[in-house]
Amino acid sequence: MTFSGTGFEYKFYCDQGKISFEEAERRCQRYKAHLVSIHSEEENRFVLNLIDYGQLDYTWIGLIQERFNDWSWTDGSNPRYEKFYTFVGMGFPKYNTRACVTMNTGIKAARKNKLIMHGKWLAFKCDARHYFVCKRRSS
Repeated sequence: MTFSGTGFEYKFYCDQGKISFEEAERRCQRYKAHLVSIHSEEENRFVLNLIDYGQLDYTWIGLIQERFNDWSWTDGSNPRYEKFYTFVGMGFPKYNTRACVTMNTGIKAARKNKLIMHGKWLAFKCDARHYFVCKRRSS
């Protein structure tokens, strides 16, 4: 699916089971893509709507922080926009361990928190297992 104006295609993967962040990025690269980078509120909503969230809770996006370092997107683009649940409007948090980011996409999780967390980002250990979204330039 294409998000208008960006020149990128997006694909949500859930048919291969939940996998780690690194494995998700490797699978995206097989399709000449990367885990999704998100650069605006509109793009965040687009990615959230792309996912058939039914019973899902969290979905990998391509944002990563190596221990105490700056955040980076796996596609090399500059992270300026952020949607962290506990840090919205406060900039990018700093963790003392390696952190990989998911988007809260689950209706189950959203109901528990009265939709407060729906579409927000949460950091996990990179070996946690989640579904994922890839993004690549349109061909």
